[in-house]
Amino acid sequence: ALLDTGIDRKHPAFAGVRLITKDFVGTGVGDANGHGTHMAGTILGRDLGGTRIGVARGIEDLFVVKTLADNGMGRSDGFMRAVLWAAGADVDIAVFALSFDIAAQVEARTAEGYPRVQANTAAVNAYRGNPRIFELVMQMICAAKGPLLLGAIGNDSLRVISPDFETGPAAPAAARHVLAVGACGPGPEGLEPAVFSNAGPALVAPGVGIISASLGGGLRSLNGSSMAAAHAAGVAALWVEQMRGEGERVTAQSLAAKLIGTVTRQGLVPGQTVLDCGHGLIQAPKGQLD
Repeated sequence: ALLDTGIDRKHPAFAGVRLITKDFVGTGVGDANGHGTHMAGTILGRDLGGTRIGVARGIEDLFVVKTLADNGMGRSDGFMRAVLWAAGADVDIAVFALSFDIAAQVEARTAEGYPRVQANTAAVNAYRGNPRIFELVMQMICAAKGPLLLGAIGNDSLRVISPDFETGPAAPAAARHVLAVGACGPGPEGLEPAVFSNAGPALVAPGVGIISASLGGGLRSLNGSSMAAAHAAGVAALWVEQMRGEGERVTAQSLAAKLIGTVTRQGLVPGQTVLDCGHGLIQAPKGQLD
C-alpha cells in the first residue's frame, strides 16, 4: 500500500496493475501533485521506452491510499485512518513519505488568532502527541497481523553546507514499529548519505537522481528520502514473494528481519556510521532484479 498523493492511473507504467484505492482527502485518488505517481513508478512501474523504473515489476496489486492533498499537505488524523485502513485491507507492506509539520501547525494556529508564543506551544504539544498516538495504534495493529511499515526518514539535513547541519528522523518515521529509510547517492568514493537525508535510518536505499513516472505519461528525476522509501517498498515486495514461495511465514517482524539481515555495506563509502547509513544498503533477493 502506498500512502501518498494518489496516482495517475492512466500512466503506461501501471499497465496491467490492479489499483485498489481509498481517498482520505476528499478529492479522489487522482494525483495532481506527482509525488505519489513517482513513488508508485519506483515501486512497481513497468519499463518505459527501454528505461527501467520499477523495482518489483511483477506486482499485480497496488493499494493506493490518498493521504495527502494535491498541495502535498494533509492531516494527522487522515494519516492514522489511512494506516488503519491499509492494515484492515491485509496488505503486506505500507509505505509513506510524510512528516508531522510543526511549522505548518504554528502558522495555522497563528491564523486562528493565537499569539505566537501560544501557537508555538500548541504546535509542540500536538507534535508530541501525534507520535504517541501513532505508536499506540501501531502497537495494537502489530499485536494482530499488521503490515510492515516503511517510512521516509525526511529531508531536513543540510550536509552540503556543513557535516554538522543534520537532524534525526522525522516523525512518524521515527516512531516504533516503523523502519525508517534514508537516502543515499553516488559520491566520489562510492555511495554516501544524501546531503539532505536525515540521520539515524534503519537502512538506506537509492534516493538521488531517481527516474520514475511523471504526470501525463512521461518520466522525471527526483531526489529525496521518499524515493529511497519507494525503493525499499519494492525490494520488500520481492522478499515477500520469495518468502512465500519457500513456505516461510510473512509477518511485519519476519519481513523487517529479512530486510535488515540481508543489507550490505559493500559499495558504501568507508567509515559510514550507524547514524549515517543504519545497518546498511538494502538488498533484493539474489536474482530477483534480473
